[in-house]
Amino acid sequence: MERRPDSLFQPNTLLKALNQKNKGNDFMTISSFISGQAQNPNIVLIHGVLASHLDMTPIANMLSDRYRVINIDLPGTGLSTWDNSIQTIDDFADALLPILPQKAIYLGWSFGGLVCQSLAARYPERVQSLIGVTTSPKFIGEESTHWLGLPPPGFLPLIGSFLNEGKSFQDIIQMFYENEFSHIHPKPKTYQELQNIFTSQDPTHPLNHQALQKRLAICDHADLRAALKNIQCPIDFIMGEKDMTPDKNSWDQIKKLNSKIKIHEIKDAQHIPFWTKPEAFKAALDRILG
Repeated sequence: MERRPDSLFQPNTLLKALNQKNKGNDFMTISSFISGQAQNPNIVLIHGVLASHLDMTPIANMLSDRYRVINIDLPGTGLSTWDNSIQTIDDFADALLPILPQKAIYLGWSFGGLVCQSLAARYPERVQSLIGVTTSPKFIGEESTHWLGLPPPGFLPLIGSFLNEGKSFQDIIQMFYENEFSHIHPKPKTYQELQNIFTSQDPTHPLNHQALQKRLAICDHADLRAALKNIQCPIDFIMGEKDMTPDKNSWDQIKKLNSKIKIHEIKDAQHIPFWTKPEAFKAALDRILG
């Protein structure tokens, strides 16, 4: 039975779909949380690099009245196990493929947008349309091609500098959340709701530090510009006006890669507009989906 959670913070009431994929002598389990009616069109949600399916809860709730929402935990996150053979964005996409529907809309936030781009470029028959949220085909800047992005070497060394200062991954994630809401006063109720999700993480499934560091390294080296050029389905990117990764100055470069790309700007938002500006985000999503 598939059903929508009774409230924003009951993700465990969702049906958990587990898949085991044989990779050599190892088995990998991919966890997904499904809401909405089985007869509705499929939409797949893929979260960001420091996140899990829980961070996508607002989007799932926006959509589950008219879509069958498949909200995925990437390998090494939540109940999804890690496999050391994963070395690239394409490997992440291929690890998910066995549990994905034959046809779906794909919505990827940040790092998840890279995974969605990989799927759309290499399995076009499976992707009806692509929605990227504060994402890019290449997050790290490149001087030789004048590509705008986070200065090299990228996210992993930046996170490493915080770890060297004695901060934990949990501290870093908390800092990220605080920064996202720093310009909003007074704090909206979504601020506390996000804090509730962060503090209610299952202690029996702590952060997989190895997988997290590998995701950061893969994100730093990912370059899907050529892949994005070849995607044929509709492409919409929802971007935060004040986001730094990707910065607004890079949007024109992204649009030039593929004439199908449409950019939807969320005013006064940074990297998590579905939390900080949910009404504006939902309005953009409704315009895209019709």
